[in-house]
Amino acid sequence: MSNNPLGRKKSILRFRPRGGLGRKGPKPIETSPGEFRERVISEQAPQNEVFESRHREEIEQAEAKAAQLVGVQEEGKELSPRRGDETTTASLGEARACDSIKEPEKPYEPVKIQEEPPKGLVEKIKMVAGSLIDKVQNLIGTRPRVHKEIIVNVQPLETRVALLEDGRLEELAIERATDERLVGSIYKGV
Repeated sequence: MSNNPLGRKKSILRFRPRGGLGRKGPKPIETSPGEFRERVISEQAPQNEVFESRHREEIEQAEAKAAQLVGVQEEGKELSPRRGDETTTASLGEARACDSIKEPEKPYEPVKIQEEPPKGLVEKIKMVAGSLIDKVQNLIGTRPRVHKEIIVNVQPLETRVALLEDGRLEELAIERATDERLVGSIYKGV
């Protein structure tokens, strides 16, 4: 016979339930529709009430936290107010009023950076000429304002510095901590 595995017929894989193929769900309770309707109507425990009774303590603690109250229980005595209490709604209103009172945010003001003093005669002349040109342009009012931002991203393996002018990327510098170009098995580039 040949040892070629391609010529063999593959075994069929199919889903087989844990309990066997002939197993069915639980046997239905044989009741007439009228009896079933009466039983459903007579039950007074909808799912929400079951959930609330099971998690009542957690719900009250969450409500107390939202109302900035201390929800402490000692020996079966509940100190936090129950749902529907007048004090709860009043304290919730007070808490929301306190949250809405905040200090207005100050508008953004760029940080002023002091320039280095000029070292040589040529640099002093350039600085004086530049400041004179700036004053004239401010008087005329034709000088366009440029908003510059510097964004720095530091990670253990590399540092990235980006210069944005009016929201546009003007310069991007990447400095690597090591000479390795691979991180894991990924080539990071230059």
